[in-house]
Amino acid sequence: MVSSPSALGFSGVQQCPVAVWREQVRGGFVIGRSLLPGADRVRALVGTSERLPPVLRLTGIRPSQVGPGSVTCSMPVSTLMLDPMRLVDVFILAEATATLAALTGSPPGLAVRCAALSIHHERVATLDAESLLARGVLVHSGRTYGLVEVTVEDGRGRPVTRAMASMVTVDAPDGGTDDESEPRWATPDPWQRDYPLSDPVVLGERGPAELMEGLHDGTRSPGAIQRELGIEYTEMGVGTHALTMPASGWLCDSPDRVAGGAVAAMTAWTMAGAAATLISPGRRIAVLEHHVQLLREVPADGHRLLVRARVTHQVGDFLITTADASDAMGNVVATAGFTSISPPTEQQPTERKSDRMLATILFSDIVGSTDQALSLGDEAWQRLLARHHQIVRRHIGTFRGREVKTTGDGFLVTFEAPARGVQCATAIIRSLQEVGVRVRVGLHTGECEFSDGDVSGVAVHAAARIQSVAEPGQVLVSQTVRDLTAGSGLIYQDAGEHELKGLTGIWQLFEVRT
Repeated sequence: MVSSPSALGFSGVQQCPVAVWREQVRGGFVIGRSLLPGADRVRALVGTSERLPPVLRLTGIRPSQVGPGSVTCSMPVSTLMLDPMRLVDVFILAEATATLAALTGSPPGLAVRCAALSIHHERVATLDAESLLARGVLVHSGRTYGLVEVTVEDGRGRPVTRAMASMVTVDAPDGGTDDESEPRWATPDPWQRDYPLSDPVVLGERGPAELMEGLHDGTRSPGAIQRELGIEYTEMGVGTHALTMPASGWLCDSPDRVAGGAVAAMTAWTMAGAAATLISPGRRIAVLEHHVQLLREVPADGHRLLVRARVTHQVGDFLITTADASDAMGNVVATAGFTSISPPTEQQPTERKSDRMLATILFSDIVGSTDQALSLGDEAWQRLLARHHQIVRRHIGTFRGREVKTTGDGFLVTFEAPARGVQCATAIIRSLQEVGVRVRVGLHTGECEFSDGDVSGVAVHAAARIQSVAEPGQVLVSQTVRDLTAGSGLIYQDAGEHELKGLTGIWQLFEVRT
């Protein structure tokens, strides 16, 4: 069992002194209920937490939009998901999105599992990406086989990864109920904890090989995700590398089955280690393509999986690396390979430059939050606030917004397309009204400055002031937003002229009508 809050000695965002893989697993398996069509099983996961499979509770992956043959999932870029190079692992997100998208095409009594996954990387994701959005589309659905395309982008809409997943039909496992009750936990879900960052990677004279030696002898800190999942570095040679990892219940996406994405991630980590031993000083690894074949289902029995990798070909800067994953009985459960190159290490700028670009700014705020907190009490208010945050973030993901920050009881969000920002605002208002929370929202479009994950400029102040004059349950926009969304089908009503504190001139505002 997890220790009590007093025993941990933390408040707010918490760390746990015990590695996650040793903790009691939390999460449910509504996805395994066989009496519902697959699409309904996936829809049952939207807007919930307790019924999400453990691997989603571990990583923070949340399905936000479900359609026939399509699913959109979001994953916050948390410190848990960083590897030793401070890069974000996307394999679990890509495979989970593919599985959910394929499941929407399954009839009652059947489910799916990923049999093969091929990933092409377009850019790396780092901590400043803030969130990742994955969209899975079922491009082929047959009685025994399906094919899903997954695209992953970061919080600024930049492409990160494109994947193709081959899915096979299996009998739906038993498990999962409609009971959403769960014991109170002393710590948040793992992805919500503030894990310390590993030391910045400074490569010595021997380059990446020196880093790998440090991970093996304990002088270098592994990434949080490897440490918390119980990864052990067991073997290393010239062009070879091996890891082990317990088949923890935290990795399950259905009762007693480890998610294929976790196995794929393990092969990636191992192959990167094998390739690193051959990279010359002053160079780095850039993976072009990664493929994995998931041959057997892996039971979550706690026994260790073993992955061995070796570089099979090296021609100039090109390396071909392969890996096999085996269970405790020696059965091969997966094979994998990737193609990589070793370009020169990029010189990092000493000062990060800011970017100026046009964006639509959304500010939201709970009406009367102080009075609500006093009337409800701390515990009930915190539950309501958590529900508010969950609903708002679900709609931000659906409408492809970028969460910049929370303001205690509100949000600051940016959108590339003004219409999506307005649609997101109206969806937030409707959903929160259903749970008894009244908010007001203001939007403005203008040139903003993006730097170090924050956004600033006159447009930001304008959106905040517009929000402050909105009534409870009202979405107000500037004339700029109204003009830019002409022809989008949105309906506006004149809300009069206003003087906005700190801004010059008279501002014509409009109320969004739904």
